[in-house]
Amino acid sequence: MRHLHIPSPKGRVCVKVDLRKAFDSVRWSFVKEVMKGLSFPPLIIELIMQCIQTPSFSVLINGSPHGFFNSNCGLRQGDPLSPILFVLTMQVLTNSIDRVVSTGAMGHFLRPELIVSHLCFADDLILFSDDSTSSALGIQQLLNDFSQASGLQINLQKSQVFLSFPDSSFSTENGISSASLLVKYLGIPLFASGLSHSLCLPLVDKVHCQLQSWSGLLLSKARKLELLKSVL
Repeated sequence: MRHLHIPSPKGRVCVKVDLRKAFDSVRWSFVKEVMKGLSFPPLIIELIMQCIQTPSFSVLINGSPHGFFNSNCGLRQGDPLSPILFVLTMQVLTNSIDRVVSTGAMGHFLRPELIVSHLCFADDLILFSDDSTSSALGIQQLLNDFSQASGLQINLQKSQVFLSFPDSSFSTENGISSASLLVKYLGIPLFASGLSHSLCLPLVDKVHCQLQSWSGLLLSKARKLELLKSVL
């Protein structure tokens, strides 16, 4: 990411993909097919599908539940099974990306022996490619195919493209707006240039506010020192 802004013959592109209501929109039929593809035993598949399909939901009105209704898609957040099933779902996208890169439909700006085509953690997805028209169309087709199969929708309004060439047509070809770093990924700031004083100011301000909130607490010197160590 630090060298993303440096021009290269192929151009550098980073696409931060936002999935709309990721856990809530996964198709159950897709989850079932994924488990079949991974050779899960039929009994295990049936038990898992019972767990995700049978729960009902109620609406609280003035603190009291009224009525019950069933859902027809999605994985419940808070269910221990949900993160595992969602990771298996996203693994299908990972395999698809690897296949598209290997066929050349999605180009890359790194050396062949060091290709990082994407980073994926749960529903946080970043794609790396060159800025060619074929790569833009390849990414668009890839995301559309995955969306139609899995039910996961790409939020074009919140997705962003970071380009090494400001005048690149990559963003207009796939419908995702271009932006500039600084941006956060998994809570970590990503920036194209070296670490500077201005980039550190938000962190300094956050620590300062945290320390200020302790000033009114009736804590001993030893406890305040322990809190200070836990922050720094």
